[in-house]
Amino acid sequence: IAYIHDGMHAYTNQSDQELFKYDDFEELEVTPFLNMIAKDDDAKAKKVLRDLNKNILPDEQLNFQLITAQGDHFDGLIEVSKATLKGEQCAQFIINLPSVDPEVEKELFEIKNKDLLTKFFNRSYIHELLADDIDHARSSPGDSLLMIGIDHERQLEKELGIGNFDLFIANVAEFLQSKFGPDTVYCRYNDALFLLKIKTNIEKAEKAADKMVRLITDQIFNAGDTSTNCTVSIAVTQLTPQSQSVNNVIKVLTDLMENMMKDGGNQVAVFDPAEEEKQARAASQAWIDRITGGLENDRFVLHYQPVVNIDGDESQSYECLVRLKSDDDQLIYPQQFIPVAIKYGFIHDIDRLVLTKAIEAIKKADFEVTLFVKISSESLTDSAFPSWLADQLKQYGVAGQKLALEVKESELVTHATKMKPIIKAIKALNCKIVVEKFGSGLNSFSILKHFPVDLLKIDSAFMTDLVDNPETQEKVKTIVQKAHNQGKQVICEFIEDANTMSVMWKMSVNFIQGNFIGEPMKTMEPVE
Repeated sequence: IAYIHDGMHAYTNQSDQELFKYDDFEELEVTPFLNMIAKDDDAKAKKVLRDLNKNILPDEQLNFQLITAQGDHFDGLIEVSKATLKGEQCAQFIINLPSVDPEVEKELFEIKNKDLLTKFFNRSYIHELLADDIDHARSSPGDSLLMIGIDHERQLEKELGIGNFDLFIANVAEFLQSKFGPDTVYCRYNDALFLLKIKTNIEKAEKAADKMVRLITDQIFNAGDTSTNCTVSIAVTQLTPQSQSVNNVIKVLTDLMENMMKDGGNQVAVFDPAEEEKQARAASQAWIDRITGGLENDRFVLHYQPVVNIDGDESQSYECLVRLKSDDDQLIYPQQFIPVAIKYGFIHDIDRLVLTKAIEAIKKADFEVTLFVKISSESLTDSAFPSWLADQLKQYGVAGQKLALEVKESELVTHATKMKPIIKAIKALNCKIVVEKFGSGLNSFSILKHFPVDLLKIDSAFMTDLVDNPETQEKVKTIVQKAHNQGKQVICEFIEDANTMSVMWKMSVNFIQGNFIGEPMKTMEPVE
């Protein structure tokens, strides 16, 4: 049993925690219910939660594929009813496992996960297998993949006719199975496209692919009342620690396949992630050198953009925007170097350097100032970060309330469990906590119940059509009102013209920021 309020867990019983393999409720408390829904059922679950927000209950029992804390998938039946917990309206979810006869369960598995013609696994099931395999390959290289495409399939289908073409495909599938054996995982990925997962390294997989291209070229295949030959193209890769996701791996293979087909087919192409990683790192080396040089030679600098309080408070606030000076003193903007810094582990050093410079700037300022600083999720999941920050504030004699640390809403949701104790420790230093890019999530306000947040910075995506779109204005207005009702202040950034500022002013936001208010500058100048 789970009680769900605004998409978040308000209460679960012991059985629910055991079912989803959570050690205690504290972990579940910061976990959105959507995190327990498999990707294929995500849209259906979102609709249920949206309906619940409108007090609309499902008409019948819900069937979802669910995910445990360890990532294991299982089918669950959920009954939803209205409930009250501690005086608040919420939804009660009663989750049961379907009881099925083993023989029936096996038959259902076959129907759901296998291609009827070839008896190979279908696309959706191989995606599930690959997702697990990619996770396992994080520590060491895993299986190799062969995507086998029949060349000129449309021409063959036209010559054979649909019925005979299906029989031809079945015959090709039998041939593949006879050559690769029982230890291989087989999938019919598309009409004339197969995906095989074999337990070997990429070098042996490439040799097997070369051999298969020759064997198929020499083979005559039955196709109902006729027979035919064909050629194939085979794309090869291996699951390694560099493999990013199922979609990424499949895209790599299909891109190789497309290029081979354009080139006439009957060939093999290989993508070696480890080799590609070496080449990518070599291409990134120039950026790595710039970043390390910037850290060693103090070439990172801060620019300051005014964050203006329109409530009548005359205190001065600025957002710190980091820049990297090139060898010829040109400014390099963060969107160019931050992705490399995150990928190669420099982001912790950059975060700490920027914070040190910000604290030093507060200390040296001729007037009272608060500085806003964006912090990466890598730092906000680092247990050593709060004590380091406390040491910096103490060293410079700067009060914590002069510092406002910004975290993206999406990262707060993704890393909620790890961030919760760290943000709590930062808040204990009296620093302000700001959630940026706020308002685009399904239940943006739900996550705030679990964190001591002071300010919300509205997602800049709302600014693109704010002036001309009444629907966007209504969304932003609702966010502002709800934030104020919860005692939180609101910042609106990307104010680029007078019309946008006028609209935001009427909505009673607390702070505004943007080039129309003031462009980023090398020094902090008081805003009148």
